[in-house]
Amino acid sequence: MTRSPHRALSIRDVVLAILDQLAPATASTHEDRGNLLHFGLTCKFIWELVEPRLWYTLTNEAIYCILPEDIQVSFDDRSLNDVSGTVWASGMRSLDEKELNSLMRYCGHARELCLWEASGIIPRRRRGFRHSLAALPQLHSKIQALQSLQHIILSNHRSCNVDLFAQSLVPLLGPQLRSIGLGLDGLKHGPSALFTSIAEQCSGLLVFSLDGMDMNRDVSGICKTLCNTVWRSCTSLKTIEVEAIDSSQELWTVLASLPDLEHLRLMFELSINVLQVSKPYGSQAFRSLRELTGPHEMLDEPEMTDTSSVVVAIDSPFMDKLEFTCPTGEKLCETISIIVDRWSSTIRELGLWTSWHEGAENSLTPRELLGRLYPLSRLERLAIHGLHLLDLEDHDIDHLVRAWPNLTRLELRVDDETLDPAVGVSLLSRRSIHTLAKAYPNLRSLAISIDHSLPYDQPPQDELVPTCPGVQLWQSVISNLDDIPATVAFMRRYFPNIRLFYGASTEMDRRLITGILGTTIDEHFNF
Repeated sequence: MTRSPHRALSIRDVVLAILDQLAPATASTHEDRGNLLHFGLTCKFIWELVEPRLWYTLTNEAIYCILPEDIQVSFDDRSLNDVSGTVWASGMRSLDEKELNSLMRYCGHARELCLWEASGIIPRRRRGFRHSLAALPQLHSKIQALQSLQHIILSNHRSCNVDLFAQSLVPLLGPQLRSIGLGLDGLKHGPSALFTSIAEQCSGLLVFSLDGMDMNRDVSGICKTLCNTVWRSCTSLKTIEVEAIDSSQELWTVLASLPDLEHLRLMFELSINVLQVSKPYGSQAFRSLRELTGPHEMLDEPEMTDTSSVVVAIDSPFMDKLEFTCPTGEKLCETISIIVDRWSSTIRELGLWTSWHEGAENSLTPRELLGRLYPLSRLERLAIHGLHLLDLEDHDIDHLVRAWPNLTRLELRVDDETLDPAVGVSLLSRRSIHTLAKAYPNLRSLAISIDHSLPYDQPPQDELVPTCPGVQLWQSVISNLDDIPATVAFMRRYFPNIRLFYGASTEMDRRLITGILGTTIDEHFNF
């Protein structure tokens, strides 16, 4: 009898494989943890395998719940109104050995620390933020798992000051740390000392994320500190994500020189300028970059909102996802030519923001713009903001679906300031919806302007039509909705799972559509 070369799986192996399918190793979302919990309640054997994974991600709520009751009561948030974070933390009593051993049962499984304070609109489930910060030094000194954490998220809203922020986090730093995310809301100053400690101790850092930077802060000063500390010393960084960034040439030269940087995510919403990148002689800029995203929107001064210079400077041959702003038609033409020349075989996601004015010098019409982008045959997601759509017709959508057969996201957003209501909103009829649904059954996101009053011989009601079940949000952009109930019925034939409507319409129309769709308040927040 020939023995099989494959090892038979034990029951433990099977259960662990199921766990990997139910939730990732660090199950940080409520859905992930819920799936694990329900599976763990099946039997004692499965629970023993599930319980450690439930504690892989250690949250402030979890720490709060397992702290002794007297600490929970004595240091309840209601008593913190006029007490600084550092003074409050110093008042927490020491935990005795029995209490620490009890906490070790849970905290000893931690691989990721996620302390996220509730803001005004987030449910109170994220409680005990200060409790967790105050307890961390004691827990860290006794629990081995907290001395080898690889992932940390610490996001403040109102409770913490710079000293407590650094005091709680610095002991957790080390060469084992792979990712760190910081939220600066509520801090009056940037945590410069903390940035220095990260630069000195976290040589293996791969991911650095920073938010809570707004115009009330010294964005330039924070960026300069990061430039001289974290971004200059942590040369193994693969991902950088910041909410706002300075436009200084020194900073961008440092970022461009990071040898392994693959993902650069910039939100830019409040601090944006013309960005310039200089290449040191004989070196390449962004040589490993795969993703450049941001900004989210154009500002009031389009001439000051230009990130195309960064695109031009990228030497990486691996670009997969690219978002940028470009204020003029001439620069847009040049940038698109570079994108097509360098990355036509790699780009899968493209988003561009432009200040669009029909008839402006050197501007591209939407039809011309799409035509220049057609060589990017691997596109799966395309978003163009600021378009003037009047020259796109149904046959242009026919060309679009032939050029990009694999799209899962298509957003062609109109700049309403450039539209003349007397001329009309769009030349696209319902036939374009049929064309898109037929070409893209796996479509997940669609934003397009349609004139539903234009003639179209739609299929009979008893005839099957192509559907896109993955589209849940109906983004009509600026459309003529015509007969509202009939238009909703038409859209639901092609997008049967639509739950939410966004678009330029009257309040009365939006209420009517929401009522027909049966959209709940929770769905509005979840989207």
